[in-house]
Amino acid sequence: MSKTPENSVFRSSDLTIHPHTGQIEVRGKVFSLGLVNMQVLVTLLEYGGEVASRADIFDHVWKNQTVSDDALTRCISEIRTQLGKYSSCSVLIETLPKRGYRWVPEVFRESATAKIASSAGTGLLQGGWKQVAIVAAVGVASLLLFTMGVLWLIGSSLQPELVRVALIPVYARQPDQDSMAADLDDILRDHLLATKNLRFFARNTFKDGRQNPSPYFSREFNAQWIIEGNIRQKQNKFRVSLSLVDAKTALVVYTLTQELDNDLPQLEKMSSSFVTKIAQVLRLDSVE
Repeated sequence: MSKTPENSVFRSSDLTIHPHTGQIEVRGKVFSLGLVNMQVLVTLLEYGGEVASRADIFDHVWKNQTVSDDALTRCISEIRTQLGKYSSCSVLIETLPKRGYRWVPEVFRESATAKIASSAGTGLLQGGWKQVAIVAAVGVASLLLFTMGVLWLIGSSLQPELVRVALIPVYARQPDQDSMAADLDDILRDHLLATKNLRFFARNTFKDGRQNPSPYFSREFNAQWIIEGNIRQKQNKFRVSLSLVDAKTALVVYTLTQELDNDLPQLEKMSSSFVTKIAQVLRLDSVE
């Protein structure tokens, strides 16, 4: 994978991505991504349809820094949410559990500098001062877009009140169900991070409170809710249960149980239904 020149522009599906300005054009609309999210997006684009592992992305975006997996998971979720508001493409980023992420549409790269220079040079020869005025107007428009981007970044930093959730790793009763449990964990994390309010604690907080999470997370971290799940075999199906538990009282508020195959689309659908329902139970906005 070659390093992206600063003046590169990516085109993919109906998106035009400008890494050097942090702006994205899609169907007549222009919006901005934050610096880190843009770096993650560019890394996926550079892989051009190949899988970018978590380690590859960390090395490209957070080289020589100690960052939790949650930071990358949230970046991917925010990118999906922002692009999904405007793009007509239904699937832009594919999650491959235990492998990484893949940008799905075909990617084209071109030089922004060459394009601007060619356009400006031809225009000045043909139209003289009229073209100078057009170039100046484009400059003013770019400044306005930059200002709007800054204001958007400021607004996006004003987070709503967060609901703190302890996401307990899904319990698999048989060793051959561990892979399915890990996939369900990853999918749940993505769906939770796609909400405006629900946020969960990093995995390394579980080492002391895993055996008795209800009082531990409420007392030590002021957690409000616990999400737990389990998988067990039932004939030729897997019986999967997900529960929302009050962190103070240990009372189960909501449970969703389904019989599934070991199939990612089914796990995705169940996780989406569960997160949507608990957002309704807690009277929160379901997604950003």
